[in-house]
Amino acid sequence: MPIDKEQFKRVVKDDWKDRIQTELFDTKQTQHFPQVKIMRWDNEVNYSIRYKETDTETPTIVEENGKVKWCKSKHEVHLYEKPISKEHPEGAHEIELVLKEKPATNKFEFTIETKNLDFFYQAELTVQEIADGLIRPENVIDSYAVYYKNCPANYVGGKEYKAGKAFHIYRINATDANGNWVWGTQNIDVANKLHTVEIPQEFLDNAVYPVVVDPTFGYTGIGSSGQISNIDLLGTCKFALAESGGVTSMSIYHIKGGSSGTHNIKALIYNDNSNYPGALNTNGGATSVNADNSGWKDLTITASLSSGNYWLGWVHDYSYNIVYDTGGNANQTRYKVVSGGYSTPPNPAPASMTGQSFLISIYATYTASGGATVVQDIISNNGFIVFPR
Repeated sequence: MPIDKEQFKRVVKDDWKDRIQTELFDTKQTQHFPQVKIMRWDNEVNYSIRYKETDTETPTIVEENGKVKWCKSKHEVHLYEKPISKEHPEGAHEIELVLKEKPATNKFEFTIETKNLDFFYQAELTVQEIADGLIRPENVIDSYAVYYKNCPANYVGGKEYKAGKAFHIYRINATDANGNWVWGTQNIDVANKLHTVEIPQEFLDNAVYPVVVDPTFGYTGIGSSGQISNIDLLGTCKFALAESGGVTSMSIYHIKGGSSGTHNIKALIYNDNSNYPGALNTNGGATSVNADNSGWKDLTITASLSSGNYWLGWVHDYSYNIVYDTGGNANQTRYKVVSGGYSTPPNPAPASMTGQSFLISIYATYTASGGATVVQDIISNNGFIVFPR
């Protein structure tokens, strides 16, 4: 009996402001290929991944305990949704390759299709980055942060793009029947529409089969790496204001860690000075926040701005954890610890601020001069900018 593909369509997040949907198989073709399609913001962006089959054997397709299994004699592909967890706060999806016997190769290919997405590779941190306090979990090394390319602004009363992160493709691992496991590597080649996975040959030579090769796609919309930042750290992110308007608030994402209890953040806006933060335009004053709770922190600030380039800034009276993804262009984020910086934010911005290609989760809400209220993403000609989790 033919499978009804409609039953394998899922609304993972049923919120019109940020809807996440998935489809198994390809609904536009009569054949049943082992494929997952992830769509966000009502399919404004999407990513399809399909195992690249190497033989003509007819598969058997079954559904067991929430998993759709695409089965052949030497291998299977399992497609299923993972529940919400600490690691995946908005859920995740798996497309597992199950090897029933030792394969002829240790490289496996998946074909991909993408729409309006940028892929940022998350490499292992350098010795200097670790010394600087950057943190990258093991499952984020050799992963990809995926963002809405040229993300539109967020209109209040409209969709919530926030910093524009669509999902995260986590590090590959392989596990054998005895529970032994190893990290694999992956490469996404958008131009050639290939997602290639490689498992160490030594592991496959000595494994007890079956072996499960496990790509995970998390729906997170925030950064996946972190850093503990000091008191009086002044951070700034460049952004382009498309039209004149009035800023009404700023939002930044923090993750629990560093200090605890109630503390304060000041939201700042600096003018642009030849692609560097210049004179202090606006000091929003202190906003009280609970450092024990992770989440978006809404900061008080109001300002009337003409269209053009600016730098969103923030400074704390406490030590805190930030999160980020690596990506975009260098120097789109600048920061520096400034003695007394919280009490008296520097004006103009200090010289020799460290520049980074960080994607920081931060955005400002403003009312355009035409009357429409919008949320301006931190997106400039230099690329995305994101920070704290």
